[in-house]
Amino acid sequence: MKKHVAGALALAVMVCTAFAAGAQSGEWKEYVYRADGFAVAAPRQPVMSKRTVDKAPGGPVEIHFYNIDTSNGTGLMAIASDRHPNDRRAAQQVLSDAKNGGAAAAKATIDAERPISLDNNPGIEIEFSNDKYHGRTRVYLVGRKLYQVMSVAPASQPLPSEADRFYKSFRLVSRSN
Repeated sequence: MKKHVAGALALAVMVCTAFAAGAQSGEWKEYVYRADGFAVAAPRQPVMSKRTVDKAPGGPVEIHFYNIDTSNGTGLMAIASDRHPNDRRAAQQVLSDAKNGGAAAAKATIDAERPISLDNNPGIEIEFSNDKYHGRTRVYLVGRKLYQVMSVAPASQPLPSEADRFYKSFRLVSRSN
């Protein structure tokens, strides 16, 4: 049941580090993804990829990853997915499953967590680590949409300096179909 978010987190860690080619700094700009219902500011346009998770709670779901490589193996990412119509879990269960399933999939320890919200929608912020990487993820549940905003770095390095600005820039927008 937890594979929806667990797979997203594990893949996010891999994708963030795979793009670590030492990108150049750029001027920050806001990028709006109306179909996924959010906007985020970044030093360059995020690279979007998709993955379908067949064993998500309720049935298959498509997950959208928006990756920004920063430098030295660090990265930023926004993730969006609609919950399957048959997924009947309560909001707090979804957030708990996101936390626990994501940590298990990444073979990471949860180092800290705290409740957060975005426009009165429930969320959780998680700091995690394993032998190779550490990161911080904010997970929000907005109706039937799950969002994750993440920063990841090798264990020996700090999170990207852009992380706080990236988190603060994340906002909801009216969705188009």
